[in-house]
Amino acid sequence: MATRTDIPDLSDDDKAIVFHVLDVALNRTILFAFLQGIYTGMVAFTLSKIFSRGRSVSTNAMALVITVLCILTAINFAFYWSYTVYSFIHQGQNFWTVFMSFSSPTDMAVFISDCTGIVACITTVVADSSLIWRCWIVWGRRWIIILLPLVFLILGIAFKILQIRITVILRTVPAINYATCTTIYLSLILATTLLCTLLIVYRILSIEWANSKLAGTRTYSLGAYRNVIEVMVESAALYSAVLIVYIIIIFQDLTVIKYVDAIGEFIRGVAPTLLVGRVASGHSRPDDSWNGSAISSLRFGTDRRTQTGTEMSTEEDTLRSDDFVHDVEAQAGQPDEERVNVCQHVEPEPAADKGA
Repeated sequence: MATRTDIPDLSDDDKAIVFHVLDVALNRTILFAFLQGIYTGMVAFTLSKIFSRGRSVSTNAMALVITVLCILTAINFAFYWSYTVYSFIHQGQNFWTVFMSFSSPTDMAVFISDCTGIVACITTVVADSSLIWRCWIVWGRRWIIILLPLVFLILGIAFKILQIRITVILRTVPAINYATCTTIYLSLILATTLLCTLLIVYRILSIEWANSKLAGTRTYSLGAYRNVIEVMVESAALYSAVLIVYIIIIFQDLTVIKYVDAIGEFIRGVAPTLLVGRVASGHSRPDDSWNGSAISSLRFGTDRRTQTGTEMSTEEDTLRSDDFVHDVEAQAGQPDEERVNVCQHVEPEPAADKGA
């Protein structure tokens, strides 16, 4: 009787497939390790920039979100790494035993799949909730605005849970398979990201349009708003691009999905970190004319700053982006007729107070 370690009689094509599967499994773990190192460095840099510009409730909240995302991604990487070690070392009697460890629904395989799915679900909730929170703040804490993104997120998590259930209990859900659940889940998360980003950008633009109308001008300049809009759109585009690629290839090439999955784990945490890090470092755009003392954590806080009645000139477009983002929030809950010009000059804080 054949044992589990016996190598069956395989054709050359079958052997090529087996070694290709093993090659992909090992390369994905190496890629994940490489990306995790880059991500950890980005988080460390971002946190240092945040806390070097002073601390507040909003900066602490964003620092907490970034840290939690980094920890969750590291946990997911640890699961993948341990499974690779288990398969190649503990089950490494020969190439066939390693292949069976990766391709068979063993207890270890089910456990790792279950754990990584749960961690990925929590990571998605944290990342998308922070984006929905920004949208909620910018729109003056109007729940009706974020109702649809919340519905998308909740439905997405429901399909993710269903996906995990299908993985653990193979094909027990009629008429729904793993690929279908994954596609719906990714589509809902993509819709949440794009909708929140569009709502935030539209809110900023609509306030500027209203101010231009009140001022009696036909033209307007976004000024420092350009920094905020740029980094938000680019961050959302980065995350959305990975989700779109995943959705396209999920029914096409299972090999490529392994690599895209590792990149997706990386981008899920990097997108909000990159958003905060680029603005905190004052490098939202290479053009020196756009450089300024940018926000440390995209503060959509509740504190108010002293404003003067002087209109901001063209030379003052590089004022701090956090002052402008705060103006969006500060006026979001006011009636249109009571809003002041968000392009008013905001006195910069004294140099001695910046480290406070």
